[in-house]
Amino acid sequence: VVIGAQSISSGNGSVAIGSGLHVGDPALPNNGDGDNSIGLRAVASGQSSIHGQNSIGLFFGNEVGTNLTTDNVLSMLGGNVGIGTISPSSLLDLNGAFTQRGMAAPSVSPAGQGRIY
Repeated sequence: VVIGAQSISSGNGSVAIGSGLHVGDPALPNNGDGDNSIGLRAVASGQSSIHGQNSIGLFFGNEVGTNLTTDNVLSMLGGNVGIGTISPSSLLDLNGAFTQRGMAAPSVSPAGQGRIY
């Protein structure tokens, strides 16, 4: 299913909504590329694509030329995510309490990365 100009949906069971979005590889139809995937693109120019299977890609802002190639993933690219706020001011802006389960301290923490325990 395709809704929008210059968009292509060639994966089996795939959906492309927005301008300049490719879900699957139009040069290789029926190869599994983009199968059962959904793309939503709210960008004025350029092109983005989803080649992973069973994936959802949400493209915002100036996110141009991004290719989502991983299977079984939900990716929001090109903007901030807000939970409990309508105006997120950072990559992840949480307004309120949250619950975390099942996370253990790593044996080695990568340099420059913080962790919540």
